[in-house]
Amino acid sequence: MAPQRFHEQFDQIQRSMPDVPLALGPDDASEFIYEKGVVLARDGRDAALVEETVRTHFTEATGLTGDYVRRDSPETNRSGITRIKVGDPGHGDRRGDRAVTHALRAMSEREGRAGHRLISRNHVVSIAVNSCPGDEPVPAALSQGTNPAPAEAGHDPDTAVGVLVVDNGLTHDHGLVPLLAHVEGDLHGTETDGAGNLLQYVGHGTFIAGVLAAVAPNTDITVRSTLNDAGAILES
Repeated sequence: MAPQRFHEQFDQIQRSMPDVPLALGPDDASEFIYEKGVVLARDGRDAALVEETVRTHFTEATGLTGDYVRRDSPETNRSGITRIKVGDPGHGDRRGDRAVTHALRAMSEREGRAGHRLISRNHVVSIAVNSCPGDEPVPAALSQGTNPAPAEAGHDPDTAVGVLVVDNGLTHDHGLVPLLAHVEGDLHGTETDGAGNLLQYVGHGTFIAGVLAAVAPNTDITVRSTLNDAGAILES
């Protein structure tokens, strides 16, 4: 993947999350995107261990401070994951976060003894691999038909299998396509900018639902609008 393309996508995602400072990782290698100043740990004992270990390490290390280290979410969370603040997210730039890097290193020995991960970055989860699509979506005329073409098998409401698509929402006019007659769920909302241009990733959830309906017509598809920040969402 061309680094420039990844950086362009980073800019798109950062603009869609203006209140969440982001960085490239690891060490500006353009492999993933994560939130600055925050790490994740499992609720309970793991979170307490990470908080204590990182604070001690930062207090004793030269050039680091334990003043920022504290929990950034309740002790018990629906996800089972605790956010732990480890540094000032405004420090540094997109090329990485020194506090997060050192927090991970501080836990490496304990993770080795435990035999499993205890701490993680708060990654950005994206629609596309490395946040970069192969192609940008463009409008297509209804007269062109669909690709892939619908399978010959039909839809039977008594035997249809429910499928959940976690993506962005459906376009307002998805019902104009007969193939999507058994698709329901969340609408995307705002689809175009002031000049009438499609916003980034609008139509992706509709596209995925259409592919599923074409290759597996005996399905009842529900689309959930989750990845609406330039096709991305924080892991936490």
